[in-house]
Amino acid sequence: MLRSFTKLSNRTFSTSSARLNVARMTLVGRVGGVIEQSLSQKGDPYIKYPIVVRTGKDTSSWFNVVTFDAKTVDFMTEYVEKGSLVYVEADASIRKYEVDGQTRTSLNLIQQSINPLTWPKRVEAVSEADAENEAEVASEGAAPLS
Repeated sequence: MLRSFTKLSNRTFSTSSARLNVARMTLVGRVGGVIEQSLSQKGDPYIKYPIVVRTGKDTSSWFNVVTFDAKTVDFMTEYVEKGSLVYVEADASIRKYEVDGQTRTSLNLIQQSINPLTWPKRVEAVSEADAENEAEVASEGAAPLS
């Protein structure tokens, strides 16, 4: 009985070849800093940015994400900024390295997709709108609201 179960479980549901194991993370959080654009050794553009994910009332986790896709680099440098709420899927890997004789470990996240969920409020746009409203109120003879 066990032998026949093993035979059936060998990828009978697909004609594709077996894939390597996958480590993927899904993050929903805010871009926590400036998006840094750089060039790889081959001269291809890539970006790095932090995402902060609130994990509780007073706790949060920070993750550093990198993307190498040229279209995504263009999109993110144009439209995504610090404070944007984003949904990110990334491949995850662990890298070990040494610093001053001590072994350190880092989590590498390479972005595969991003979906902006909300945009940050533009402080300068809000300030300009407030100034215009105050000017209108003042010209009508009423005291501006503070």
